[in-house]
Amino acid sequence: MELVRHRLRDLIQHIEKRKRAIVYSDFADEIGEGVTHDLPQVGEVDFVRFKAKARAFLKKHEDHIALSRLRHGRALTSTDLVELEKMLLEAGIGDAGAIERARDASAGFGRFVRSLVGLDRQAVNDAFAEFLGSGTASREQIDFVGLVVDHLTAQGVMEPGLLYESPFTDVAPQGPEQVFDDAETSRLFEVIDALNRSAVA
Repeated sequence: MELVRHRLRDLIQHIEKRKRAIVYSDFADEIGEGVTHDLPQVGEVDFVRFKAKARAFLKKHEDHIALSRLRHGRALTSTDLVELEKMLLEAGIGDAGAIERARDASAGFGRFVRSLVGLDRQAVNDAFAEFLGSGTASREQIDFVGLVVDHLTAQGVMEPGLLYESPFTDVAPQGPEQVFDDAETSRLFEVIDALNRSAVA
């Protein structure tokens, strides 16, 4: 330590000593207006992690009877929902608070789980079979129903308002009424609603 001090003293002696001029500055503030940035809410990151862990866990347990019923668009019972909640709690995927938040965010725990695991494609195809079963469907009708099937297969549930947004408007810019008559359009909404309701006990 003494050696270090001695060397520092030697160095300081060799530093050139001179008077320095004082510099004044007068800059205008050009930062501009502040911009508000939305940061994740407290707990948001934890909920995103919970969803990711729940999705991975449920994908590995698709043969569970309640989960199979949910994926195939069959009506759920309150017992099924209790079983699904219990599965996640017992596996340590989330706690009661995460389950409650999932229930509130998705208008029901069944809809939340369905949004993670999706619907079985064949079950969705069967639900929409009447639209294409007659063999007289137009190319636009086939494409439109195909997009609905893709969405429900991947997302499990569907808000009907999405039919008036992209990618559906790529096929029918004015919505389903552009490619289906009134009766067919009503039936389309009924099938979507029935599949959504099948995730709610």
